[in-house]
Amino acid sequence: MALARRRPRSLWWRTGFRNQAERLRLIAAALLLAGVSSQAQEQWSSVVSGVSAGLKGVTYGSGVFVAVGADGTILRSADHGWTWQDRSDPEVTMDWMLDVAYGNGVFLATGGGSILISEDLGLTWRRAGDLADYCTGLAYGNGRWVASGEAAVWASTSNGAGWSIVYDPPEGEALGIDAAYPNNTFFVVGGSILYSSNGGQSFTEVGNEYSNWLADVAYGNGWYVAIGGVFGNLVLRSATPTTWALDDVVELEGVDGLDGIAFGNGKFVITAGEGKLLVSDGTGAWQQRSSGVSNWLKGAAYGDGTFVVVGEDGVILISGRAPEINSVLTAAGTVGLPFSYQMTALYGPTEFNATSLPGGLTINRGTGLISGTPTSAGTFTVTLIATNPYGSDTRQLTVTVQPGGSGGEFRVNIFTAVELEWESVAGKSYQVQSSPDLKAWSNYQTPIPGTGAPIQRLYSTRDPARRFYRVQEQ
Repeated sequence: MALARRRPRSLWWRTGFRNQAERLRLIAAALLLAGVSSQAQEQWSSVVSGVSAGLKGVTYGSGVFVAVGADGTILRSADHGWTWQDRSDPEVTMDWMLDVAYGNGVFLATGGGSILISEDLGLTWRRAGDLADYCTGLAYGNGRWVASGEAAVWASTSNGAGWSIVYDPPEGEALGIDAAYPNNTFFVVGGSILYSSNGGQSFTEVGNEYSNWLADVAYGNGWYVAIGGVFGNLVLRSATPTTWALDDVVELEGVDGLDGIAFGNGKFVITAGEGKLLVSDGTGAWQQRSSGVSNWLKGAAYGDGTFVVVGEDGVILISGRAPEINSVLTAAGTVGLPFSYQMTALYGPTEFNATSLPGGLTINRGTGLISGTPTSAGTFTVTLIATNPYGSDTRQLTVTVQPGGSGGEFRVNIFTAVELEWESVAGKSYQVQSSPDLKAWSNYQTPIPGTGAPIQRLYSTRDPARRFYRVQEQ
C-alpha cells in the first residue's frame, strides 16, 4: 500500500498534464468511465478494527491478513478479516507504519528507516534491519525483498537485514511511493515507474509522461494496472511491464485520491478518497461501489477469496464470495472399520455441514472432517455444505460402504468375505449366527464342535441375508 498525499496543483504545469486533459477525458468516456455506477454489486462489510488510527497498508500471507498504520499500529486477522488483534508493540513499532508485505514465510513492515519482521505470522515483531533513508514500500519475490523510498530502492536477500541500494536516482528525482511484485515482476511506483527485468537486482525507468505520483500497481487478467497521478485520479494500463501507452491512460471524473489496488476473484479493486471503491476486470468499465463509509480508503489486499480494504480512522472493509467445495466427491469405507473424509472448499469457508450421512459417521463442523465407523453397508448420497458470511455451496458426495465382519478379524483387502477365528473348548459347541442389520440374528448352518484349539471359518458377505456374522458358545 502506498503513502498517498494530496497533489500540489503546480505539478500540473511541470508535467504538461493540462495540455492533455481534454484528450484524457475523451479516452475515459470512450473506454471506461461510461460504466461508472453507484450500484453496489459486491457486498462490503465494515468490521471493527479496535483502533482509531489511520491505517495505510495491508497484505495477506499464509491465511493471515496484517494491516499497519499511524501510532505504530499493527493489526492481525486470521479469520478472513472478520476480527482483528492489535499486535502493536511500543518497544518496536514506529509512529508511522507505512507498508507491510509477506514472503519467504515472514511478514516485513516498515515505517521510516527501520524494517520490522514477524516470524510467527504477525503475532510478535522485532527489528530486522535499518535503511539509510525513509522507506515507504515493501515487496517480496524471486528470493529477494525490495524496499522503496523517495531517495533510493534497496534490496535484501536475508529477510530484511543487509540492505543494498539497487537504484540510485538522478539528483532531484523523487522515487518510490510503493513497491510491488505483480505477475513475478518487481515494480516501484511513485515519481515514475521503475521495472526490474532481473528479479530485483537492478531497475529501469519505464512508463510515459503521466507515470508520476503513482500510488500502487497490480496485475490481473493479462494487464498491469497502476493508479495515482497528480490529482490521484489516473488509471494506467499495460499488457507488458515495459510499455505504458498513452491510449491506456484514463482520467476518472469525480474520483480522486486513488491509493491502493488489489486483484482477486477475476477483478481489480481500487481504493480512493471519500470512501469510494472502483471495480473492474481491467478490460471493461471501472464501476463505483458503495463502501458505506466516507473515509479516505488507503490500501487493499486479497487473499483466500476475501478483499480487505483499510483507511482513515481505523476503517476496515471486507468483501468476499461464497465458498466453492473442491474436495473429491466419492469416498469408500467398510462396515466396522474407521472411516475418514476431509471436506475442503475455496474462498474462506467458516462452517461445514453434511446431511444424510451413513450410520456411525459424524462431521466436525469447524474443520469439515467426516469420520467414524460405518454400521451399515450400501451406497449413500451425502449432501456437503460449506458456508461463509457471503453464502454457501452444496455438493453431492457418494459414499460406498462395503460389508464387513461383526465378529473376529476382518482381513484387509478381503471385501467379499469375512474370516471368523475363535478359541474353542473340547466338549463345547459353537453356533455361527448371521444378521442383515446387526439387530436381528439367526443361526447360520449347524453348530460347530469345539476341539480345544482355535477354529477358523470363512463366510461370504455377498448374500444380503447373511452380511454380518458372530459366534455364540452353546
